[in-house]
Amino acid sequence: MPPVEFEKLVDSVAPDEIKLCIAELLSLKRTMPELGLGEPIEAINDFIEHESERHGQSYQGQGRPDLLDRQDLRDQLNALFRIAISEAFR
Repeated sequence: MPPVEFEKLVDSVAPDEIKLCIAELLSLKRTMPELGLGEPIEAINDFIEHESERHGQSYQGQGRPDLLDRQDLRDQLNALFRIAISEAFR
């Protein structure tokens, strides 16, 4: 089981204008066999495109941006990595 039920996630974070589209898509997916691609749902696609544009460069690069600036975090992660590697080759 996923840690969060998808419907609860949609109810709590999705904007009202796409909730009905998501509910219809879920209903369709529950009743139809997986047959490949369907027609795009314009409202959902518009939301995804808008959010991608809105966040711009925020999610690009090497994960958490503060890792590049925080030597203490990098040292801790490197130590954890070394432990994992040494245990893997015992």
